[in-house]
Formats: sequence, C-alpha cells, structure tokens
Amino acid sequence: MLLWLLLAWGVQLLWWQWSGGAVWGPVLGAVFSLLAAGLAWAQARRLPVGDLVWDGGLWQLNRQPDGSEDSAAALTVVLDLQWALLLRWPAASGRSAVVWLWVQRAWAPERWHGLRCAVYSRAALGPLDRPPLS
Repeated sequence: MLLWLLLAWGVQLLWWQWSGGAVWGPVLGAVFSLLAAGLAWAQARRLPVGDLVWDGGLWQLNRQPDGSEDSAAALTVVLDLQWALLLRWPAASGRSAVVWLWVQRAWAPERWHGLRCAVYSRAALGPLDRPPLS
C-alpha cells in the first residue's frame, strides 16, 4: 500500500511540474491520496482471516474465534493474478451477502500450487451425480 501511495505522489509531483506549478493541484492530489489510503487501510483491516478447507466438493472457511467453521460453499475465482487470488465466498444466511477473500502466494508458498489447482477443479461426483452404468 505504501508503494502505491508513493507512486501516486510521484505522479502528482510530475503533473504539478508540467502544469506550471499551480498550488491547488498537489494539495488536492495529496488530499485524495490520503483519503484513498485511509479507505484502503480500513477495508484491509476488515478482510476475513482464517483457514480454507476443501473436501473435494465444497469449501469450508474456518474463521470463527472458537474454531467452528462457516457453512460449506462453492468458491468463485473473481481475479487471478498468478501470485494472488480474489475469491468470492457466498456467506451464510444472517450475514452480508458476499465475503471477499484475498489470498497471496507469499502467505504460504508451499501450498500455493495446491490451492490454485483446488479452486479451479470441479467438485468430486457424489453417488447421486454419477451417470448410471450401462
């Protein structure tokens, strides 16, 4: 986040220099940058923290303080950056409609390949889902 903020300030300084040095430009840009950084920080603090568990069909999100799990659900990959994934978790009833999960390879590099394989694989067929043998 700090890198993006510094980059934004650098762009603002270049723009200010090319615009003839008007005073209001960098001040307005700095205010918007600080506002955006504050909103990003507040949002990052509210991101869920826990363990994802896949049973071959559905995902469990273990984020409860007592160790209990949220209800099973199917994850949807919304954004894949190769080094990070933005996942959509349909929340259980009584909570907000959607929980967004941001996961990064740097958090568990030894498990990254397995996670990526699991989020893109199809659920295992249960006994009722299998085609009949002929």
